[in-house]
Amino acid sequence: MDRPMYIRHRSRRVVTLPAIAWVGMALVLLAVGVGIGELLLQSSLGDWLELKMESAQYHLLELLPQPDHPDFVPTPIVVVQNSTDTTKVAWSTNPQDEKTTANAATDAEAANGAPTESPPQAAPVIVNEPPTAQPTKAPPPTPEPSVELQAIQPSVQLAGVVPEAQRFNNCGPTTLRMYFSFYGYTQDTQVQIANVLKPNTQDKNVSPYELVGYAESKGFHAIARVNGSLDRIKLTLSNGLPIMIEEGYDPPRANKGWMGHYLLITGYDAQGITAQDSYDGPNQHVSWQDLDANWRNFNRTYLLVYQPEQEAMIRSIVGDDWDDATMYAKAAQRAQNEWNANPKDAFAAFNLGSSLVGLGEYDGAAQAFDQARILKLPWRMLWYQFGPYEAYYRVGRYQEVVALADATQKGIGDLEEAYYYKGLALEKLGQVDAARAAFQLALKYNPNYQAAQQALKEVS
Repeated sequence: MDRPMYIRHRSRRVVTLPAIAWVGMALVLLAVGVGIGELLLQSSLGDWLELKMESAQYHLLELLPQPDHPDFVPTPIVVVQNSTDTTKVAWSTNPQDEKTTANAATDAEAANGAPTESPPQAAPVIVNEPPTAQPTKAPPPTPEPSVELQAIQPSVQLAGVVPEAQRFNNCGPTTLRMYFSFYGYTQDTQVQIANVLKPNTQDKNVSPYELVGYAESKGFHAIARVNGSLDRIKLTLSNGLPIMIEEGYDPPRANKGWMGHYLLITGYDAQGITAQDSYDGPNQHVSWQDLDANWRNFNRTYLLVYQPEQEAMIRSIVGDDWDDATMYAKAAQRAQNEWNANPKDAFAAFNLGSSLVGLGEYDGAAQAFDQARILKLPWRMLWYQFGPYEAYYRVGRYQEVVALADATQKGIGDLEEAYYYKGLALEKLGQVDAARAAFQLALKYNPNYQAAQQALKEVS
C-alpha cells in the first residue's frame, strides 16, 4: 500500500510544478503586456491625460480659500499734476485736440470692420534691461527694396496651423508653437518652450519680446510691434501670414477676472476674425468690435514670425512703424486722442504713459500713469506691463516703485519683474542688502532673467 500512495504523491508533484510555472509565466507576460500598453497609451494620450490632471488639480485648488488681492492697481502715493485737465500731460509733441472727434469716429468705423486704416495707437513697453541713459530718437532705417503687397481681401482663411490646448498659464508658449506649426516646425513642444521662457511654471507673463527671442533662436525672423490696427491684421493675412496679438481677456467660464492672453489670428471676414485660441479652442470667431476692445487693453501689440526671405514683405506691411521713435510718437498721439475723447479711459492714459516711456519722456509718462491708476486699472495689469516701474524709477520716485511692487506681489509673490524694479529702487534708497535680496528673488523665479543677473553683479 505504501508504493501506490508514494506513486500518487509523486504524480501530484509532477503535475503541480509545471502548472505553477505556467501561471507565473502568464503573470509575467501579463505584466509586460500591461507595461507596454501603458507606454503606448502614454505616448498617444500622455498630453491629454496630463492636461486633464492639471485641470482637475487647479479646479480643486479653486475650491480652497484664495489669497487676498487688491481690487485695482493701487493709486499713487503722491500725484504730481501740472494741469487741472487730467487728460493732458507734459510731453514734447502736444496733441492737437481738434483731431479728437475725427479720430474717435475713425476708431468706431474700424471696430465695425470698415476697411480704413485706423489711427496710430500706443502699446506697452516691456523693459528687460537695466535702465541706461535716456535714449535718443534713432533716424529711420535705410529703406528696404519695395515689395508689391497683395491688397486687402474681402475675407481670408489660412490653413496649416495645428491647434493645441494650453497647459495651465501657458498661452504664450502654446500660441508660439501653433505659429511655428504654420511653417511645419513642430520639434519644440509647448513645455519645452515654457521651460526656457518661464522656468517657474507659475510665472504669470511671457513678454512679446521673449517670444521674439525664442523664435529667432530657432532660425525664424520675428518682430514685436505696437500701434497695430485692424487693417494691418487684414493686410498681413491677405499676404498669407498669420498674426499673433496680445489682448485683455475675461472669459466667463474661467471666472477669474481680467488677465492677459495671446491669440493667433488665421482668418477674417466682414463680421470679424478667426483665431486659434489655446484656451477656448480652434477656429474661434471674434467680432471686430470685441477684438478691438480687448486688443487695446494691450495697446494693440502684435507679433510677426516669418522666414528670412520674407523680410522685405514684412517691412512693407509694418511700414514706418518699423522705426521705434516713429512708432511710439504715433502711439502716444493715438493714446492722447483716445483719452481726450473719454477722460475716464484708464487704458488710454496707461497707453500714453507706455508710449512716452518708449520715447524716453519719463516725466510725462509718470503723470499719465498716475492718472491711469486714479481711473482704476485691473489689479493684474502690472503682471504684464512694466512701464510704470520704469517711469517712476527714472524720475526718482523710488518709494513709489517699492510700494507698487509690493502691492502687485500681494497674494502672488513670484513676479520676477516686480522684484527686479524693487531692487533697483531699494539700491537708490541706500538699502543695499534689501536690494540684493530682491534681485536674488527675481532670479529664484527666473534664473534666465539677464537684467536681474546684471543688477545683482553690480549692486554695491
